[in-house]
Amino acid sequence: MRYRRNKYATLDNLIKMGLLTDDSLKKTNNILLEVGSGRGKFISSLALLNKELIYVAVEKNYNACYQIMKIKENLQIDNLFVIRDDCINIFNYLEKESINEIYINFPDPWLKNRNAKNRLVGLDFLGLFYSLLKKGGVLIFTSDEKNLYDEIILNSLAKQFKIREKTEDLPIREIMTEYEIKKRLSTNIYQVILEK
Repeated sequence: MRYRRNKYATLDNLIKMGLLTDDSLKKTNNILLEVGSGRGKFISSLALLNKELIYVAVEKNYNACYQIMKIKENLQIDNLFVIRDDCINIFNYLEKESINEIYINFPDPWLKNRNAKNRLVGLDFLGLFYSLLKKGGVLIFTSDEKNLYDEIILNSLAKQFKIREKTEDLPIREIMTEYEIKKRLSTNIYQVILEK
């Protein structure tokens, strides 16, 4: 997804707004994590509905992080934390086996074979997510790309995940990403829920 450049989306401004830059959540339980949060509509909506839980958005893009931080600020969402980093560095911020749920919504499919290592459904990333999850925790993967859906199902078995649920035509949900709302008009939405 492309983001309009915002001159205020700097590291200094994000830190002033409360960007998580340390390991202060390492001793926290009951965390729900979204990897690649984009503009933050999905995770901020969840956080608003469930004030007793801790939500963490991980996003690499400065402009996207700024948008999430503005939502957090404007709606006074105290249980939402934002990390501006690659998810490969997540253990700088969170402990192993500290996450209840991981959401991956419509990730970049990296369709060319030479970019396969970048796919969040690859074995390396699934291993990372597996180690983040508590026993019984779930990874909820949603996409409009059938190939990614098939790949995560295949790779999840190699990483000892159990398939709790899967669908190739996800019904409309109460909370959806902006991208999902748009794509529902033209394609099926695939979802798989993997349990540790």
